[in-house]
Amino acid sequence: MKLSIGALLTLFLISGCTSTSIKPLKWEYKTINVNPFKNGLIGRELREIEKEYSNTQKELLSKYGEDGWELVHIEGKNYIFKRPVQVN
Repeated sequence: MKLSIGALLTLFLISGCTSTSIKPLKWEYKTINVNPFKNGLIGRELREIEKEYSNTQKELLSKYGEDGWELVHIEGKNYIFKRPVQVN
């Protein structure tokens, strides 16, 4: 039993010494200002505006998600996204 524990410990230590270093990811960021009162929404019924605004938010988040963007913070009307830098 002691021999097998020692052998496992030795293998664990050896494998730790030969591991490769992992480079940290580089990120790019995007800030979007989501304002329901832009684009001619003022003067319409509030329910209509809320429905359109909600649909716009869903479409925006879905589109950015498909493009690899991750929503990381919301501050007021500002949405902040990040994704790993795209290597071409």
